[in-house]
Amino acid sequence: MELEPLKLEIEAAVPGCRLEIIPNLGPSAQHSLLVDPEHGLAVAFYLNFALGSLRITETLGAFVAGLGHSTTGLMWVLAIFYFLLGIFFETLPMMVGTVPIIFPIAVATGIDPIWFGVFMVLQCELSLLSPPVGMTLYVIQAVRREGNIKDVFAGTIPFVAAMVLMTAILIHFPELALWIPRLLFGPS
Repeated sequence: MELEPLKLEIEAAVPGCRLEIIPNLGPSAQHSLLVDPEHGLAVAFYLNFALGSLRITETLGAFVAGLGHSTTGLMWVLAIFYFLLGIFFETLPMMVGTVPIIFPIAVATGIDPIWFGVFMVLQCELSLLSPPVGMTLYVIQAVRREGNIKDVFAGTIPFVAAMVLMTAILIHFPELALWIPRLLFGPS
């Protein structure tokens, strides 16, 4: 008996089972599975596995590449997407939930994988400064032990603006992110 097809069917059914089970749970269990970072991370891993197994990410990447849009335009769309996503999510679930979908699209449109990694790190750092979920903001508030968290939110505006400017420079001058890796390891 060959176990590989059975294994794939069972693993592909896990996310569907989770979606079927969650509505039948009480509010506390639903909150734990959907909002709690560790459980949300587990759901993101299941989703990524299912999408990869079904080759949805490859198909989506080929579709977007076939549209013929510029890589600069795509990166601006992704920068806005990650900025908005960073407002509502912590960094790790944001990356685990989106990179397996976005990365094949980026590579299919001709974006260098190293450059995309630098871009993702920059977007994750920007999400750490984005209120109301930005973890860095609460660390700053805990260290200063006085005043209101709104003062911290207002105080990070110049840093958020600098990160957005850095993102713009990175999008329009991708060679800046690739110069040192190419110097050390040669052209890819």
